[in-house]
Amino acid sequence: MSTILRPLNPQEFNSAYQLLHQAFPPIEHREEPDQRALLRRPEYTMFVRTDEQGEVDALLAAWEMERVRFVEHFAVRDSLRGKGLGAKILQEYLSSSSKPVVLEVEPPETTIAIRRIEFYRRQGLLLNEYPYEQPPLREGMPNCPLLLMSWPQPLSAQEFQIARQSLYQTVYGQS
Repeated sequence: MSTILRPLNPQEFNSAYQLLHQAFPPIEHREEPDQRALLRRPEYTMFVRTDEQGEVDALLAAWEMERVRFVEHFAVRDSLRGKGLGAKILQEYLSSSSKPVVLEVEPPETTIAIRRIEFYRRQGLLLNEYPYEQPPLREGMPNCPLLLMSWPQPLSAQEFQIARQSLYQTVYGQS
């Protein structure tokens, strides 16, 4: 997929999970055993970049589905943000296939959510205003209200329903 990122080696999992844990609130990532189990799913790949010490400093976790690709997690170590690495990684991922790409974002209600959405917009993704909730990734957690962004174009109502159904079935194991 990438010249910047490569598929995760199993011995790098702990370092990758640490970055996930730092970059996302608990409601937006799985517990360690459940995240580790995803690596056995053929449609799921965690791509990483490591620093000179072998620590994961960037990751992109994605699902390859029949009609759409889904970026579940995308994170760059704090110290590397604002230097163009995230943009390069995302552009490389977007250009690696002609399939549409979707990802989830928090509604633009906080400064950090607005900054994230603007970053994705600069990379060519478009915000879709359809109501969407991420099913719980951890037992006992509520649904998480989010929005979908898409590339290379906005989703029609029908395309949104297809993407939502694909995510719910493949990623979240729901009907």
